[in-house]
Amino acid sequence: MAAVLALARVMSHSEETAETARHKGFLEIFVRLLNGSGSYEKKVGAFALRSVAKHSADLAQAVIDAKGVEGLSACLANDDSSVKEMAVSTLAQLAKYKAEQAQLLNQRGVTQQLIDFVSKQYEESLKRESLVTLTEIAKHSESLGDSILEKGACTALARLVSSPSIHIRRQACACLAQIARHGSTAATRISEEALEKLVEALGDSDKFVKRNAMTCVREIIKHEEEEANKLNKFGGPAPLIRYINETTGNMKLPGIVALCHYAAADQNNAKAVIDCNGIQPLKEALLNDPLIFVQSAAAWGLGIIAGFSEEHAAAVVEADVHEALRTVVKRIEAERRRDFAGGGVSGQQMEGSVTRKEEEKTADAMAREDLRKKVFEALARVMEKCNKHDTMIDIFLEEVDDIKNESTQELLKVILQRLGTLVREKGNCWKKFAMSGALKKLQDLRTSEDTEVKHIINTFFQGEVETIALQYKDEFLKLFRKKEDVLKKINSCLLYTSPSPRDSCASRMPSSACKKKKKKK
Repeated sequence: MAAVLALARVMSHSEETAETARHKGFLEIFVRLLNGSGSYEKKVGAFALRSVAKHSADLAQAVIDAKGVEGLSACLANDDSSVKEMAVSTLAQLAKYKAEQAQLLNQRGVTQQLIDFVSKQYEESLKRESLVTLTEIAKHSESLGDSILEKGACTALARLVSSPSIHIRRQACACLAQIARHGSTAATRISEEALEKLVEALGDSDKFVKRNAMTCVREIIKHEEEEANKLNKFGGPAPLIRYINETTGNMKLPGIVALCHYAAADQNNAKAVIDCNGIQPLKEALLNDPLIFVQSAAAWGLGIIAGFSEEHAAAVVEADVHEALRTVVKRIEAERRRDFAGGGVSGQQMEGSVTRKEEEKTADAMAREDLRKKVFEALARVMEKCNKHDTMIDIFLEEVDDIKNESTQELLKVILQRLGTLVREKGNCWKKFAMSGALKKLQDLRTSEDTEVKHIINTFFQGEVETIALQYKDEFLKLFRKKEDVLKKINSCLLYTSPSPRDSCASRMPSSACKKKKKKK
């Protein structure tokens, strides 16, 4: 036994040794130990098999082919709880790589035995290992997740979400999340009792319990509007917003995504997010979170909320979200220019290191581009529903110089389309548009050789907008003529044309009088 145990410990840290043991026929010896009479033999045999299976799917399959599943299943019925625990831990390694391997465990009745362990009065360590194995089985497919629920696991898992043990709470939430992630069918089969417990767990003192619970809530509500609306029975968006405010980085991401799915389900849900001050933490994440994918999720959520109605968009604009979105775009452009100017990786570095750094740089550039796309989409959604023409005109003036950029073109299309609507509804909008210089910029761009730019502008000037433009054009010409008349009167006044009394060298006569005097000479 001592030799097998020593070998098992080496195999646990060395895949090469595990492969050698496989080719030397040691797996059959380990399986025979499972059928031995003593508990110690069984535990050593199970530990040795786990040390082999943990490294790869091929080695896990080798353990299965050596009849390891049958021997481990028999150990689950052993009176010694420590034997059960070691067998369960080994089965987790067999289930984690492939759906086919996990399905085999399910067919051999392992799933039902694991559910019995988590449902009944067994030791905490056995419950924890059983939850880990159930999680590994559930992650592969919807059918495996459904199989776990069909065997009555949901009630037991819901109860364990509020277990006194931190480790049990963490793993129960993780198991439910893996079941829910596969689709709407699995998500809808998770009971309201479990959802209520998960929402309560969002306030847990352990950050990993909170994260796993939020991940599960996200997976439940993202598939169906009805599931998202169930949250209204348990505090609506408030627990999600509180979670976002209390977490950072990777921990924050599932909360933001869950809040976005909740808001996307229904305009009343989006309004509830606004009423619960949910805009501010999303804006804060967009501007200040160091992780790009967190910023992208926040931008996506803000766009969803703004896109429902003018009222929703007004709340987003009132929080200066449109300025935050544009700030992020400028920051991305600045980073892009800086990276371009910075050059590549030093040639003195190792070839592998260069490749790795280049891959990281490419991934970062792709993430920034995705963020830029989501920000522009969010800004467009805000503009589509915004009824504050001053805000849109200001954005137009700042963005129009970059009109050849594809993303900017899409944004300006939305702005001009919305402005066209507002011009038809509120004529005073056009006066602001003309006096700000935006009209002149559009007129100048009508001579552009870019066909897409011309199309954007010509679309804006179609129909009633053209008529209103001509109408206001005449009014502005009259206004400018009046200004010219005022200037003429000013120029004819001696008070404004005479030099200072202290300037004894200069004439104090009007310029017209000076010209007449020269002619007489």
